[in-house]
Amino acid sequence: MTQRTRSGYTLTIGGCLIAIAAIAVVSSGYTHAPLPSKSNVAAPDMNSGANGLKGSLEDDEKKTQPYFLTMSWGDDLPDSAVWEGKFGADSVRIRIVPATTSLGVDWANALSKDPAKYSGHLVAKIIVLEDRSVDELGLRGFDTGYLWVGQRGKNAADGLGAAIYTIKPNGTAHREAYMDITGKCAAVHRGPMAKVRLEPYCSGPVSFNARAGPPMLAAGQGLWVTCTGGCCEVKPR
Repeated sequence: MTQRTRSGYTLTIGGCLIAIAAIAVVSSGYTHAPLPSKSNVAAPDMNSGANGLKGSLEDDEKKTQPYFLTMSWGDDLPDSAVWEGKFGADSVRIRIVPATTSLGVDWANALSKDPAKYSGHLVAKIIVLEDRSVDELGLRGFDTGYLWVGQRGKNAADGLGAAIYTIKPNGTAHREAYMDITGKCAAVHRGPMAKVRLEPYCSGPVSFNARAGPPMLAAGQGLWVTCTGGCCEVKPR
């Protein structure tokens, strides 16, 4: 069941909370139906796509396509590792699945201006399960969006940061929404995971080597995503 509230809205990926300001819906125990037995399902390759992408998703579809196709997602992880429910001011049903590589993504390198260190990464996918838009994420009905951290725009014209993209099978990527990166905190994760909760996860930021976005927001106003050594916060614009 879903309730409306004036509080923030948070999403946890990899054991971390993601909070989105001004979203008026709170999860209160809604979960998706149990998945079929996975006894015959091969475990996902936790390292697939781990090297990331040099450049932006928008630079060259011929480079984006093979990277995108090598990504491994947590669809076949236990039910507790993904989240499904009503999301956003319009209570649209979505499903959030972490990338199996999300725990190993170093956001400092994804935000680095040093070519030797830089690589951008997809860290989660968001599936819209209804024929209605999720304006907070820039997604339309039945879209699948991907949370990216790294260079944005063709040839990094829009700088370093986070964004939500839709990606076609041929590798063509379209940016749907900017996300501001606002902080990082230390945490211990046991595996990739996505959850939606009301409470914030971390109490303080840790600076990135290369920082993007506005100053750290108050608790409950950020979107927390798993990353190397802790949780990384992004906020919809």
